[in-house]
Amino acid sequence: MTLDIRTLMVLYALVNAATAAAIGIVWYQSRKQYAGITFWLVDIILQTAGATLILLRGRVPDFFSITLSNTMILAGIIIIYMGLERFVGRKSSQIHNYVLLAIFITIHSYYTYVQPNLQIRTITIAAMTLILTAQPFWLMLRRVDPAMRPMTFLVSTIFGGYVVVSALRLILLIVFPLQGNDFFKTATPDALTILTYIILTAGLGFSLILMVNRRLLGEIKTDAEELQRSNAELERFAYVASHDLQEPLRMVASYTQLLEKRYKDKLDADAMEFINNAADGATRMQIMIESLLQLSRITTRGRPFQVTDCEKVFQKAMANLQLAVSDSGAKVTHDPLPEVMADDVQLIQLFQNLVANAIKFRREEPPKVHVSARQDGNEWVFAVKDNGIGIAPKDYDRIFVIFQRLHSQGEYPGIGIGLALCKKIVERHGGRIWIESQPGQGSTFYFTIKATGMRQQA
Repeated sequence: MTLDIRTLMVLYALVNAATAAAIGIVWYQSRKQYAGITFWLVDIILQTAGATLILLRGRVPDFFSITLSNTMILAGIIIIYMGLERFVGRKSSQIHNYVLLAIFITIHSYYTYVQPNLQIRTITIAAMTLILTAQPFWLMLRRVDPAMRPMTFLVSTIFGGYVVVSALRLILLIVFPLQGNDFFKTATPDALTILTYIILTAGLGFSLILMVNRRLLGEIKTDAEELQRSNAELERFAYVASHDLQEPLRMVASYTQLLEKRYKDKLDADAMEFINNAADGATRMQIMIESLLQLSRITTRGRPFQVTDCEKVFQKAMANLQLAVSDSGAKVTHDPLPEVMADDVQLIQLFQNLVANAIKFRREEPPKVHVSARQDGNEWVFAVKDNGIGIAPKDYDRIFVIFQRLHSQGEYPGIGIGLALCKKIVERHGGRIWIESQPGQGSTFYFTIKATGMRQQA
């Protein structure tokens, strides 16, 4: 069976075009993250353009279909080598390759225009391909950092294939010299090497994409390990805060209470006020430390997400608020609530904090709170609406910051932790929380949670 060179070149151009499209997607997604990928794309584009110009031989001037086309293909190898060096952080001088390319152009042009000889031109191309592909082969096999070698091994194997095929092509050209001066009428042995180049080109595109994916996965793994270390450090901080930091505060509180008890009759009003202030400050500091611990444990001690019935979750939250609802005369209603992927314990806390917030910041009339939910694409948008005192737009962001208060302790008790906890819980669930409100017109808090079946990271 005789392999048709022109058909093979059409296939070569198509494979390069498909590879360019695939690498183009990788370039678009990762060009800002990794150096060198732009060079890969330029190489594949040059390879495609060079193969297309070869196909146009006889229809366009020889300079384009012979000299320029082969120069573009070889220049592409140099460019992808430069890109791979940048990708693995091993940049080097390319002067020797520029000199080699200039020598190739000189020899190739001489045996194209002065003394036409397809045999010598083809040998020159095979030799240049061998020399140029040997460099990325060695880069990805040995020059690269040892830690990256598992990631780069397949790419080095593909370039090793180019080296072997180019060496075999040189041998075949010597054993089976090309007859005539028409590239499209060359013998089957040279056609076989071109077919192998096509297979290697497809393999190169696949291996480059796989290498980028492996690097991404490696970085994700590293980030996960770093996050795990950070969580461990946060847990250690939580231990210190809950034990070592609180112990001196307990002593301050205990001794101030003891002073008040023993010397109450011997101290004047100012001294008693000072003691009360010290005790109150110690108590508030203990509460603030406990609040910080609560905030940190949203992430470090959160439970895995699972299908959660918000109806049941809401009922548990309301059971916890039974006394506050009864004392305030609040009327709390809700629409049918969906199932979501969530940490049910944290979702109880979320509903509880939002409803409690609505009950606390009420006007003279009994508070009315209504909870609803609507699906928007792949998430549920929950709304907690009240008829309370409302919030000015300038304070929308401030209320979600820990320990930020809009009112004095005398007006409304608390330290400003509830909404900060809500924000942390929603963010852990991959959602967002915001408010719509006006002073004196009540508030509506919105938050989003992924719908059942949507994958998310706990």
